[in-house]
Amino acid sequence: MVAMEPDTDDNRIKVQDSTTPPTIPIFSNDFPELQLRNKSFVAELEVLRLSNENLESKLMKREEEFIQVQQQKEDALTKVAKERDSLRNEILKVECLLRERERERRNQETGLGTEGREG
Repeated sequence: MVAMEPDTDDNRIKVQDSTTPPTIPIFSNDFPELQLRNKSFVAELEVLRLSNENLESKLMKREEEFIQVQQQKEDALTKVAKERDSLRNEILKVECLLRERERERRNQETGLGTEGREG
């Protein structure tokens, strides 16, 4: 494949074969600048790497905290559900006891009513 690039000298288009890599003219006086840029990029990369490690560490800590909170929530829900069920059973027992007493009271009233009529 052939690529066309503008020639920087006089804005003419020069043809370059795609099988050969593009050549960038490097002059000997560019090396210190390139080395400085390279060192700058390496330093920036190291800062980003450390920042990434810090963020990953924070993320792991937060994930562990999240798992703990979820477990605490599950434990609390289980405890509350048991308490609810226990209270529900107590209420049912009290309701049954009250119904039984009401029946006994009615039976006594009915029995007294018939005894009073006979006597």
